[in-house]
Amino acid sequence: MGGQLEGIPEPRRALGLALAKYRERSSLNQTDLGRLTHYSRTTISHIEAGRQFPEREFWEIADSAYGTHGALVAQYDEVCENEDHQRIGAIETARAERRQRARKYVAPYLWAPAGSDARHLELLRARKLSGSPMDLEYVEGLHRDIKDYVRLDQQHGGGISSKLIVQGFHQALHRIETSEIRRGLASDALSAVAEIAEVAGWSLYDAEHHGQAQDLNTQALRLARAAGNRSMELFILQNISMHAGDLGRGRECLDIVRYALSMKGLSPRVESLFRLREARALAQLGAEADALRQLRRAKNLHSEGVRDDDPPWAWWVDDTEFAWHEGTLTVDLGSPTKALDFFDVAANGIPERRTRTYYSYRASALLSHITNRSWSNAEGSMVALLRYAGYLGSRRADTIIDQALGRLDRTDAPDAVRDLARALRLALSHAP
Repeated sequence: MGGQLEGIPEPRRALGLALAKYRERSSLNQTDLGRLTHYSRTTISHIEAGRQFPEREFWEIADSAYGTHGALVAQYDEVCENEDHQRIGAIETARAERRQRARKYVAPYLWAPAGSDARHLELLRARKLSGSPMDLEYVEGLHRDIKDYVRLDQQHGGGISSKLIVQGFHQALHRIETSEIRRGLASDALSAVAEIAEVAGWSLYDAEHHGQAQDLNTQALRLARAAGNRSMELFILQNISMHAGDLGRGRECLDIVRYALSMKGLSPRVESLFRLREARALAQLGAEADALRQLRRAKNLHSEGVRDDDPPWAWWVDDTEFAWHEGTLTVDLGSPTKALDFFDVAANGIPERRTRTYYSYRASALLSHITNRSWSNAEGSMVALLRYAGYLGSRRADTIIDQALGRLDRTDAPDAVRDLARALRLALSHAP
């Protein structure tokens, strides 16, 4: 607890005055006490004025030298205890401020404003609706639709799939708004429609329709909460935090993540995903040491493997996902050269049947290789991307490729690489 003070707290000043009074009653002067404690006479003068606050060992020696029977140590301990309480209070205040910021960012997603946005929830509560009842067969059909929508997004990308998935969401939402729901099916039906909204939000994000993506995420989260489905709520919160992070809104991402991490009983796999999001947000905010610490924490949690309490949606939180996130985090920390290996691991580790994800990881690898002038590897990445460019509707990945090609134009790349770049740019001009 050493160091200088700009403003001297009264308890420290009082302790210094007590030291001075005991010295005046003793035969030892400031120089004598300095020899015993290995401080200079000037430092002893600062301590008596409260401007410096040495460790406990100093006060034990002073007690012994002045024969005060532990009075100085007792007063020192009291000052430390009071300051600890103040420090804890400051920490709690800071935590409360973080929670308030989290509510600021998360609240728009959690609570519908008065008016039309709350209409479907009110209708669900009323249950006085017309039309054929929503039965188990219909709800099971919604779950089959979700698998089809995920497959559609993976095969074709958000630029193509998002319109169809959004339409499917509105149809399902209309059905639960205008139909009686069989007893015991309400939570499952709401959860299924929330998950369709989540897939639609992701697909819109991949298509770079960010405003619509936020709207769908908002509706998804409200439906999940109305269903009482905490697992789905977490799934959507990680989507929202990822979206904020990718748009460079580090503070918003961080507060949403910490809101999610405040929930009890997260499995290690789920917590690891939110720690990844937290690490990237901290990197964007310039807190490198904290970002790296949270990354290590995320990797340790991930190393615990799959558990029975993992939610079904967490299947994709694997080693390749971690590699890609570590690459993006490294870029955010200003070390694009170090990111290269991570992006290669992600691109080489993802099954090509997960087309949209494969395309996205390859795009990140291409950007990294061009940044590092790894021309042979850049050439291989462009050959792989040409199989899908112009046919896959992932605008998010196309934007990364555009950025990579723009960077390539400012280099002395070999002619073979430039020829592939021209072919890739032509293919992108035909993208849906």
